[in-house]
Amino acid sequence: MSSQPKTDPSSLAEWSPMLVDRPLTGHEVLADDKFGRAPFARTVANVLSRVSGATGLVVSIEGVWGSGKTTTLSAVEEVLRGEPVETRPLIVHFNPWLVGERDALLRQFLGGLASQVKLGDPSKDGKRVAKQLKTYARAFDVLKLIPGAEPWASIVKSAVDTVGDAVGSIADYKAPDIEVHKNAVAERLRRFKRRIIVMIDDMDRLFPLEVFEMIRIIKAVGDLPNVGYVVAWDPKYVREALSSVSVPVASTYLDKIVQVRLPLPSLPSSAKVRLIDTAILSLPPEAREGYFNRGEERLSLVYYHGLRKLLEQPRDIARVFAAVQTIEPGLRGELVLSDIIGFCTLMVLAQEVFELLKTQPQMFVGEYLDDGIKLRKNSDIVKAASAAREKAIKACRNPSAVRELVQFLFPLVAEADGEMAWPSGKGHGHLCNPARLAIALQLSVVDADVSYVSVRRYLLEPEAREGIGLSLSTETFLDFLDQLGDFVGLLDALDFGDVEALCLAIARLVDGAAGVGHARNLTSLRTVRPEVLALHVIDSIVRHSALTSGKHVAASLSTDFHCLSVASYMLVRSYATEEEEGRDAVVVAEEGRREELIAEFARSLTLATTSGKLFDTARPSSILWALSRVSPPACPQVFEAAKKSDPSLDRFALALLSSSYDSNKGEAFSVTDDVKNYVSLRDLKAHATERLRDDNVTFPVKAAWMSVVTDSARYGVDGTEQN
Repeated sequence: MSSQPKTDPSSLAEWSPMLVDRPLTGHEVLADDKFGRAPFARTVANVLSRVSGATGLVVSIEGVWGSGKTTTLSAVEEVLRGEPVETRPLIVHFNPWLVGERDALLRQFLGGLASQVKLGDPSKDGKRVAKQLKTYARAFDVLKLIPGAEPWASIVKSAVDTVGDAVGSIADYKAPDIEVHKNAVAERLRRFKRRIIVMIDDMDRLFPLEVFEMIRIIKAVGDLPNVGYVVAWDPKYVREALSSVSVPVASTYLDKIVQVRLPLPSLPSSAKVRLIDTAILSLPPEAREGYFNRGEERLSLVYYHGLRKLLEQPRDIARVFAAVQTIEPGLRGELVLSDIIGFCTLMVLAQEVFELLKTQPQMFVGEYLDDGIKLRKNSDIVKAASAAREKAIKACRNPSAVRELVQFLFPLVAEADGEMAWPSGKGHGHLCNPARLAIALQLSVVDADVSYVSVRRYLLEPEAREGIGLSLSTETFLDFLDQLGDFVGLLDALDFGDVEALCLAIARLVDGAAGVGHARNLTSLRTVRPEVLALHVIDSIVRHSALTSGKHVAASLSTDFHCLSVASYMLVRSYATEEEEGRDAVVVAEEGRREELIAEFARSLTLATTSGKLFDTARPSSILWALSRVSPPACPQVFEAAKKSDPSLDRFALALLSSSYDSNKGEAFSVTDDVKNYVSLRDLKAHATERLRDDNVTFPVKAAWMSVVTDSARYGVDGTEQN
């Protein structure tokens, strides 16, 4: 258990905007496309260019609750407002949820449309359109539109002028008269020189009868010329609402209303990682302290084993991290942050499992409170609960992802399910630790741009790999690796004719331009470190083809000059830890070749340091750290190579002394125990003192050398001391 002091749960940090779950503005989306929605918004805007004086158009943006429909609407509006003045449409907003009265929807819709047209275009043409719309609105209060019948067949209630003027009985208006009014509106709109785009949001917040009423309104006015409608809704909810009010063939009814239906694309992995990274950085700095060994690494792994599939929508991420911010202070120093996040994910997105975990934790860990009397083994207790646990998992939205996360957090569950258990590891402070689990339960009451064609060709066509690798960008790198791992399981084992060459190619991607760009864009928390994900994909390939090739692949990685990041991580996984680094870890170096493979790795690292290539890799600091872990005697020769290549040692210092990162001031530098394996502190301090006399030395290099001279951690941005 950590010796760090606990934080009072009541002293919560100020809530971050990331966790408030507010839609982004269109400007925010286009300036920093966190959701990957900008290309989709431009597609919708392009479709709306079809609106003309000859015809109207109804477009739907479709997605489940929390998928970012409102944010996407804002992005579409921002794209439209950026069009040239001569083609820029008039934007009108209508939110039926704010009307609050079903019988007033049509009156408010037409009246609001008239008012916004008049305000948005005060020209004579705009005023004429507005006046015609108001005249049209006077003719009725609510139209009873019968599916399949003429929209003006039945009119009820007395008409009320939108602006407050009383009019005669609705009986004075005959159906043909209303058609005349509609035709007059259509003619006036046809001569209007601007498109009118009506944005309709929050349809899936309405009650079923209100949904039906709004659908009928859209059907009634959807064919008006020069008017386009963009409707954001959850199609499943809308269909169910129509079915509940006995609309015939509700499943296909929407196709009669909407000309172009556009489902929101899935949240790309790269966007998902950016959102999670932002959410983690929004937590208090104390939450991200290193209370446990290798906690940062486990954060990457818990993402891959469950979170990446469970956190499907932006709102999922916001809700989970709102829960993390609520309960984390009470668990600080007791549970590693990665497991708090995993636990909150179950709490928010797998409530059936969470309730079982809260009320009967022994189903996951056995006798979690040690009373000194054990009648059964913990593994037997967990296995006996398999049926009840599986029933709860199957009741969740994404059972396979929930199952994977549960098995990751609770190794006994994995064993009971016949899976290879994730080793608990020393110093991790996992939820499966009985005492810490009890504490957690007590406090818990509170479009991707990567094509599958490219992925398939990369796996199966060796001659295409180089070109595909060069075509990757910083933004597409993560999605590409992610899809490689997913695609492996779809192929036959016989398809892989060059397993070692394929694995080397994937490992080299990490230190290629796209991999390096991806690594540099992440914070030091690195929700998904590129070398971890790449090695996971390599493990999957070897496991799917031939387990016996694992040691050969490990040897190839160790001796390859072009994949130092993956090689260093693999060697640490093989030699510097006591347990296997994951249930899928099959690429592990042979113990009998330890000295040989480490010597080859050290030789490659020395050459990379001499040529300067080390500093162009994805994670130079991690590579140096790895060598210190697996072969301290080899470190001095790397240091000498660095000094010979660049006597100033400035770039080497940035890599060797990089130690931490926080959201307040960024990267910090300090002298760790690993530094001593490379050079004596006395010699390093003398060199640092000399470098600081040079007025040309600037931050962050200056901060790195200051950390040596002062024996304190220093922020790279300005050299101030890290508290």
